[in-house]
Amino acid sequence: MKRLGPKAVICAVLLAAVSGWAVSAPRIDIHTPRPYGYSVGDTLRHSITVEPEPGYRLDETSLPKPGPINRWLELRQESLSLGPGTQRQLVIEYQTFYTPLSVKTLSIPGFSLRFTGATGRVTADIPAWAFSMSPIHGLAVLAEGGLAPLRPDALPEAPPTRAP
Repeated sequence: MKRLGPKAVICAVLLAAVSGWAVSAPRIDIHTPRPYGYSVGDTLRHSITVEPEPGYRLDETSLPKPGPINRWLELRQESLSLGPGTQRQLVIEYQTFYTPLSVKTLSIPGFSLRFTGATGRVTADIPAWAFSMSPIHGLAVLAEGGLAPLRPDALPEAPPTRAP
C-alpha cells in the first residue's frame, strides 16, 4: 500500500475546503421565554441569532411564514434584521389559542433555515420548544362544604372622604 506524501494531503484538504466538505453549519443562539405558566391568548416571543460562514446568505424562503401552525397555535409575526458580520437576528412571536382542562405540556414545532453559498447549501436546524399551559379555572365550582359558587369579584369600597 502506497502512502500519500505531504503535498497530496495538502491538496486533498484544499479540495475538500473548496468543494464545500469543510463548510460547517451556522452557529445558532436561541433565546426563549420561560417554559411554564401560559394560558389561552398568551404570546411567546423567540429571538434567534444565526451566524453562517462568510459567503453564505439566508434563503428567505426558508423563514417561517405568519399564519396558523395548527388548531391552537399561530405565528403572529416574524422579523429579520442584520447583525454584525454575517449574523442575522430573527424574532418570532407566537400566540396560543388552546384552553387546557388541566396543566398540559405543548410544543412549538422546529424548522430549518437554509443558507446558500458558492460551494453549496447548509442548513441551521431550529429545534422544537416545549412549554406548559394552565387552565384559566376549573370546569365547575360547586357550592360544596358551605362554599358559595364562583361569582364575579365584589366592587371596591369608596375611600373615606371625611378626614382631610
